[in-house]
Amino acid sequence: MHFSKSYAQTLLSLPPELRENAISYRQLKKLINQVVQELTFLGFSPEFIRDTAKQWNDDLHTMKKPDTDEQTMVIIPSNAFANRGLRLLYEVDNDLGHLAPRLRLIIDKDTDMDTAVTPSSHPSILGGFSNQSVSGRDLPVALHQIHIPNSPAREYIIPLASNTAFFDLLTSAINSLSTRLIAVRSEFMAELEGLSKSISDSALPISQINASYRPFSVKDDPGAIDIPSTKSAFRPKLDARSDLYLWRQLLGLYIDSEVFDGVAERNRGERSLEDAEFRMVEFLGRVEKSGILRGKSKKAHLEVETFLRLNNIILDLKKLNYASSEASRKILKKHAKRTALPFPPSLPREIISAVGVVGMEMPIGTGSLSTGQTTQALIPLPQHYESLPQLLVQAIGETILPIIPHVDDYSCVICTGIAFKPIRLSCGHLFCVRCLVKMQKRGKSDCPMCRSPCVLTADRSNVDWALLNFMADWFPVESREKLRSNEREANAELAQELGFDKSGCLVM
Repeated sequence: MHFSKSYAQTLLSLPPELRENAISYRQLKKLINQVVQELTFLGFSPEFIRDTAKQWNDDLHTMKKPDTDEQTMVIIPSNAFANRGLRLLYEVDNDLGHLAPRLRLIIDKDTDMDTAVTPSSHPSILGGFSNQSVSGRDLPVALHQIHIPNSPAREYIIPLASNTAFFDLLTSAINSLSTRLIAVRSEFMAELEGLSKSISDSALPISQINASYRPFSVKDDPGAIDIPSTKSAFRPKLDARSDLYLWRQLLGLYIDSEVFDGVAERNRGERSLEDAEFRMVEFLGRVEKSGILRGKSKKAHLEVETFLRLNNIILDLKKLNYASSEASRKILKKHAKRTALPFPPSLPREIISAVGVVGMEMPIGTGSLSTGQTTQALIPLPQHYESLPQLLVQAIGETILPIIPHVDDYSCVICTGIAFKPIRLSCGHLFCVRCLVKMQKRGKSDCPMCRSPCVLTADRSNVDWALLNFMADWFPVESREKLRSNEREANAELAQELGFDKSGCLVM
């Protein structure tokens, strides 16, 4: 499919507020055609520029104008017309705060303008500079003659109106897009903060919703190092008034899906647009299949919809990023190929301060200057343009994910389950009580992490009561299951010590 059509289809899939600030690819293509017509009318057709530059590619260079930061690109070297007394320069004027491409023609004294360029092969206006007309037609742009002190040469400035319009439209679209992206980021962060507060108010632990909750203490549980009975150890269950496990499941699925960033060694880093879209669809399917919203309140549904919409905004920005980058790259490449003019070697200071710059290797042999050379074309893109989707992904990770404690952050390094009840050894390392009891029974004195001889000396004073209560408060389901698992394992060990096998007791 032709790029202009696929680009238009991509824009149609974006929200109107993003679509209306996108680069006008088709309009820029029309302006390229006008640039070609303008150059041809002036007598410097792209074919003429390209053919002449190929003959003198060794003399091609870039130079700075005296006392300015502006650069002039020599597209037709001086010795190309040495025997004809002509020099042609292509330069960009930034004095007015925008790109103003123009040609500078220097004509030596007594040069025969009618023979300066072969009319049969390259129609030219050079012979008509004296009256600023060609075959009875007025020039499409004003021709300015500049007086050169102490020099017999004549110098003419030929503004390239269509080329100026091309770069004005491109930079205007870029600045408009930059402004819009700044607004998008601000709106996104405001909505994200609102969602964060809403989740914090609804995903509550047991202590916030159940008045009968009582924290563990050394007085209530003097035998803390032992395995308590599950009936006596549990506090009241989490009820439907809290969306804690709704968000724990949802964010767990979100993290596992790795929609925008890969964390595995093989696929580490930012996802491509296609991969992110595929993973987003997969994530939505897993959420629907899990049924985690079933029976939840309208408020919970609205919160989840907001979370999903924020992620879709990031996908739209990635899509706009890719489409605009491709449009910029292709339109500049087309401009260089069709006009034979290089990309301006300088940018207005205000544009440089407002946009980033991305390099693009452009083969000169395809129409820019000469065969066998390359130049670095500068594509201006909005500030934070390339990184905005990643910045918003990072914002979700920093704002939403920390609200709900993740069970993996409180796991025992030996059994990999939740470290409930947590025993903190004198060396500072943490293990669940069951794993510690098993190490003591086996006479293992060294800490599995640092080899410090402190396992056998651990007792109930090593219980981390603050962490114990935190786990019971925020992980009631996992804590309940861990205690049940510990109780089953302890009973099995006791039965084995008493001589009972797995088949149980046989009555004869």
